[in-house]
Amino acid sequence: MLVNGIKLSEDGTTLLHVDVGVVSVIIPDSVTCIGKYAFKKCVDLTSIAIPDSVTRISDFAFYGCNCVESIAIPDSVTSIGDNAFHGCRSLTSLSIPRSISIISDFMFYDCESLTSIAIPDSITYVGDYAFYGCSRLTSMVIPDSVTVIGKLVFSGCVSLTSITIPCSVTHIGDYAFYGCSRLTSMVIPDSVTDIGEGVFGSCIGLISVVISSNVKSICSYAFHNCGRLTSVIIPDSVTSIGNCAFYYCFGLTSVVIPDSVTSIDSDAFGFCECLTSVTIPESVARIEYAAFNGCTRLTSIAIPDSVTYIGDNVFNGCEDLKSITIRGTVYDVIVSDDFVYFYDKSRHHTINHPVMSFVGVYAGAMCFNGIKNGELKLSDELVVVCHEPFLLHVHAKTLNAAVRNLRRKYNSCICIK
Repeated sequence: MLVNGIKLSEDGTTLLHVDVGVVSVIIPDSVTCIGKYAFKKCVDLTSIAIPDSVTRISDFAFYGCNCVESIAIPDSVTSIGDNAFHGCRSLTSLSIPRSISIISDFMFYDCESLTSIAIPDSITYVGDYAFYGCSRLTSMVIPDSVTVIGKLVFSGCVSLTSITIPCSVTHIGDYAFYGCSRLTSMVIPDSVTDIGEGVFGSCIGLISVVISSNVKSICSYAFHNCGRLTSVIIPDSVTSIGNCAFYYCFGLTSVVIPDSVTSIDSDAFGFCECLTSVTIPESVARIEYAAFNGCTRLTSIAIPDSVTYIGDNVFNGCEDLKSITIRGTVYDVIVSDDFVYFYDKSRHHTINHPVMSFVGVYAGAMCFNGIKNGELKLSDELVVVCHEPFLLHVHAKTLNAAVRNLRRKYNSCICIK
């Protein structure tokens, strides 16, 4: 059935297709469903009237309707499909009726002119990519009916300056606020237990963040490239800090890691160039690859006896590091080829990572590469075994008895300056 450029199903209840050149559409009262891709790329469409008879708007219904500025959705509509308004780049406002309980995935994807939208308290779920790329959206109030914020929901909303997350929210999806460059502060409610991957990554304007006291893990890239973040309080509920979690937070000056944390993942604080002090608690067992790589202003570090593994390049490029104290298990330092090994005599195995020394550029692992004029403290029981000729550079201002003994015993292998 074709009426004025509108194609309907035989019974007249489903709008199937609208001709591309149509400028204005009044949907007949017989229609209960707007079909999939019904208005696809109707680029000249400027106005549309949806009657109270419509209960469902299908996936991609208004996909690519670039000229539509506003759409009034009646209360009769109970379901709006994925990508329903995807790419409606002139859409500035839209009212979501209380009859809707879910904002579907990609619903307003790339609606770049959308400046504000009211989410009713009937909504419980905000789907993945729902407002992705809504570059003119300035503020958002999420009602306390919402329990889940999907992944990449507000990613690329570069004009978003404020958003309120209610205590009803239990899950924030990965990269939910990634690239929200004008967002300055964020409060994560106690209902949230995990900060997902890249949630606040590249929020370059973020100055302060309050992390829920119930958060158990800060996942990878959670605060990556948040350059204006100067301090952060990690609650004692957190057990792990993911790789690159605070990578390139170059404004971060100090970090206190609570005694609930058991592992610091690779590049967790990499290139935090203003970081001058870090407190590592007794609970930490592993410090992974390049965890503090490029922290050029870090001056001292104390590694507790709970730490059993320190990865390659952990303190690589920490130019101002002048004091490091490593306590706990005594390892034999085995220097061979381009690697530094540490042998735990009690467990009879080698650990392929540099511990207990400042290692120069000739050591493949380069844990402390780039450190100069530091203070080196090693155990008096430390034994160095050189299996093959190898030069281990140690730049140290003050040396304890163990290091002096190393120099006397292994002068052919070690260069201490």
